[in-house]
Amino acid sequence: MDDAWLEKAFVDYREPLLKLAERTLDPVLATRVSPEDLVQETMLALRHDDNAYLHDETVPLYIRLRSALRQTATDLCRRHLGAQKRDAHREAHPVDAEGESLLELIPDTATSPLSRLARDERYALLRHVLTTLSPADRGILELRHVDGLGNQECALLLGLAEKAASIRYCRALMRLKEALENYSEFRP
Repeated sequence: MDDAWLEKAFVDYREPLLKLAERTLDPVLATRVSPEDLVQETMLALRHDDNAYLHDETVPLYIRLRSALRQTATDLCRRHLGAQKRDAHREAHPVDAEGESLLELIPDTATSPLSRLARDERYALLRHVLTTLSPADRGILELRHVDGLGNQECALLLGLAEKAASIRYCRALMRLKEALENYSEFRP
């Protein structure tokens, strides 16, 4: 990937990538790696990556950068939290005066195994259906629902007019709804 092009991309999208990095970082990993570190690691990883998806001009640039940042976060988790070194999980667990973990005081969830299984199956089905959507549809839905961005921010990141971003979002939702209604779990 061309270094000048990459540097310009990171300058242009620095703030949204930092916000995404803050939301993406595992709380335990955040004790070792800052959002700024994650953005820089992403840029370094892209310098040495020849993934065809990153060069796909049909996918908006921010969506490609977002994908690379999430992959870098996953790689950092594996490197830091999967290492046979000091246990990073111990760093994030608060303790009371007697040295007991405060996490022990948090009650288990009330979700039954059957409810959890049904929820997990619905999520798996949703993930499958999302893979059948076009990259543009997936991108706008992820920006709105996963990243929590508003219409104006999505339009700016995708290089669209606000009305065009709104229309793309509504159409993507409609296509997702139609695709999900093919499965009994999601029929009205």
